[in-house]
Amino acid sequence: MAYNSGLITAPVSVYDCQQCVPVTLSRTVNGQTQTVIADSVGALCGAAVGDTIPARDGLGNWTVISRININKWAKYKPVRTPTIDTVTGQWSAALNTWLSNAIWWKGDGMCGLSTTVAEEFGDRTNPNSFAYKLTHGQLGWSYLRPTGGAQQPFRLQDFASYNHQAQQPYGDIGSTTIYLDQYGAGQIDWDLLDFQDDTNLQLADFAVPNPRGGAALQLTDFYLGLILYNSSNQFIFTSSTKFSTGAALSVAISNMSSYAGTWNCMPFFTKNQVNGQGGFDSGGLFISLADITPISVTLLNHGSNYFDYINGEWNSNGTAIYYDLQIANETSTAHLYSTIRISIYKDSLNSNPVAWTDITNTTVNASSTKNLTGPISVTKQAGSVYWIVVADLTTGTTIPSINYQVEEYGGM
Repeated sequence: MAYNSGLITAPVSVYDCQQCVPVTLSRTVNGQTQTVIADSVGALCGAAVGDTIPARDGLGNWTVISRININKWAKYKPVRTPTIDTVTGQWSAALNTWLSNAIWWKGDGMCGLSTTVAEEFGDRTNPNSFAYKLTHGQLGWSYLRPTGGAQQPFRLQDFASYNHQAQQPYGDIGSTTIYLDQYGAGQIDWDLLDFQDDTNLQLADFAVPNPRGGAALQLTDFYLGLILYNSSNQFIFTSSTKFSTGAALSVAISNMSSYAGTWNCMPFFTKNQVNGQGGFDSGGLFISLADITPISVTLLNHGSNYFDYINGEWNSNGTAIYYDLQIANETSTAHLYSTIRISIYKDSLNSNPVAWTDITNTTVNASSTKNLTGPISVTKQAGSVYWIVVADLTTGTTIPSINYQVEEYGGM
């Protein structure tokens, strides 16, 4: 068919791939620089920036100067497997699609990706430890492109049902501003994604090789670990439940009143929960997430007036986000907010909001909480992640903003 809105559907053509994941080549002939978009299956499947490709006209080599990377979280993409053609019984020629029993894309259990499994968490000051590599951006998940030849052939068919908008299957942190209670306790939420299509890798798809041998490791059998650290301190916390598709995780933090402030936070998969001493018992297994940049998390001793939570949920046809804001007032007098702004961000909190609404002259009575609800008009774009942010714009009484990922319809 064609490439449309990030999805390639069969029958796949070179032109479709050029539109989705173009590879730009350059060479110099007789002093003139020539630049073209690659039209070979090998370049589209396996080329990396800096690779050289022999020119068909015999006039030297082309050099790959740029490429749009293949989305590693797409289920169907070029991978290192010997054969997947129609004789394997995984393809329907009549329907031009993969059958439900198609497993070629996860033949090694890793779905075309590679990562490191550590058997000890270690010390953050030891350059050889998991903790050091995690907090120094030295870990992650790499995509393994095929290299050509009989065992790793380049196949255009691998791009059938390729989803360029696929997302990481383990979700993301909710609010990055956490209010601590009077005991220094709080909760960091982690929002997991529940995919409605069959083109995005999910946690349950992975069977990670066990460094100790035996059965492969299922990512849904791991807990979420978070390490909060700065130049002088670190704290490790783990979720109370394991990863599972579409469910939310929460990580309880405690005894942090004396450590209010902004922290670097790195998430990771851990087979065991943290022990009573704030570390891990022997026999643990640890895997990084794909992210190699720390998340900035702010811990606040919340004071007397604060945003308790902000939630957002799409309506059924993706034309509006309904917000639910709760504000707490723990003082003995009423508190007036002249302006509260609720904003919607698409894909990144560092961009400009795509929509917002202002709520003016809101009073929260003494020793009470108040809920504010309503819609914000915004059109949903497939493949994008949306965030809802609330901020107090009241002059002189500003409290920090908080943010959460917008839920799908029916998710709250």
